[in-house]
Amino acid sequence: MATESCRNRLWAEAICPICLKYFTDPVSLVCGHNFCQACIALCWKRLAVDVTCLQCGGNGLPRDMMPNWQLAGFVRATKRLVAQALEELGKKICKKHQKPLRFFCEDDQASLCVVCDMSEAHGGHSMLPLEEFKDQIEGYLKVLRNTKDEVMAFTLSDGISQQLLVGGF
Repeated sequence: MATESCRNRLWAEAICPICLKYFTDPVSLVCGHNFCQACIALCWKRLAVDVTCLQCGGNGLPRDMMPNWQLAGFVRATKRLVAQALEELGKKICKKHQKPLRFFCEDDQASLCVVCDMSEAHGGHSMLPLEEFKDQIEGYLKVLRNTKDEVMAFTLSDGISQQLLVGGF
């Protein structure tokens, strides 16, 4: 449990407070807060008021940003660490969003994370929670095993079928 808490804290430090995704091209502002370069630039462009930092509300600060290479390295390492930890826990993760796979899209026959599930690409598709899909597959496997056992019993009791199995044409 402590490991999961540490992993969640690590992940929280690696995400942009604007887009809530892993930092992309992280930059630091004069006040010391960090954002994705594109996120803060877009906010500055759209804001009517002269706010420099969306976290501390830094008015009057210059709108300067500097690349934060150390944070970029931290984010790369965090992505790898979180992915590895989730895989070790037996959970598959979405390669695009680094989130656990929780749904199965019946239309596309694909496992999806929460972000993929809400995307336009899967809008209107039939979804199942992976656990429910797993139970459904296990049910099908049970039926197939029973059918296989019945076929084998019939085959062994029928001499002609037995010759076919051995290749006695």
